[in-house]
Amino acid sequence: MIAPLVTPIAVKAAPLGDLPVLSGIELTQQQEDQLAQARRQVRSQLEAIVSPEQRNQFKAALEQRDGLRDAIAAMNLSPEQKAQIRQVLQSSRSQFSGILTAQQKQQLWQNLRSRLRR
Repeated sequence: MIAPLVTPIAVKAAPLGDLPVLSGIELTQQQEDQLAQARRQVRSQLEAIVSPEQRNQFKAALEQRDGLRDAIAAMNLSPEQKAQIRQVLQSSRSQFSGILTAQQKQQLWQNLRSRLRR
């Protein structure tokens, strides 16, 4: 099967909604579609793990600019929930990794390191 001809496009300031770690990485339309689909799946899986109250606590902490770690802590996750979330995130890393090229993965890691230093 021959892959369709796709033209890379630069990811905008808020790629795929709110994934700034993809900023500056050129993705094909097919990659954008695959990443968006994978992201929807992950979000759905994560939402199934936490309660509506925990989601509200998370959103409230983020809106107060408490930071991601504090927002996660605000949910008071059970050990079982933490294990389930860890499993979903590990699986999603593999899925995302299969979509990106080696060069794109390298840029992604640079972006992640840069964001963590802030």
